[in-house]
Amino acid sequence: MALVALDGLTGRCLAHIGAASTACAPGAAAAGPITASALASRAGTYLANLKLYPGGSAEFGRFLPSGTAGVLVAPGSAGRVALILATDTPRGFGRLDQAWAGDLADKVEAGLEEGGWEPE
Repeated sequence: MALVALDGLTGRCLAHIGAASTACAPGAAAAGPITASALASRAGTYLANLKLYPGGSAEFGRFLPSGTAGVLVAPGSAGRVALILATDTPRGFGRLDQAWAGDLADKVEAGLEEGGWEPE
């Protein structure tokens, strides 16, 4: 599994934890149209089988490892942080996982704001 945290305002990579694409430099992950849409709507997006979604592999394949089958995009409630989680199993995230990811995105967002984080 891989977890990426992106700044919703600048698209800058805040954290990249776990596996990464060998072609991706550390911190090079950036928000694409699917992530931007999730941030704008403040609603999570779950791509159960990445191969079936046009643009999904192009957006997430840049920084997630090869063999990524499913992607979960969980924005924070303020729309300033998006967590992107990847799995090597199609339909690898259940409802509990999706709720956990949303709560975690809220915690990351709140922690950054409490620490005085301001987007560049």
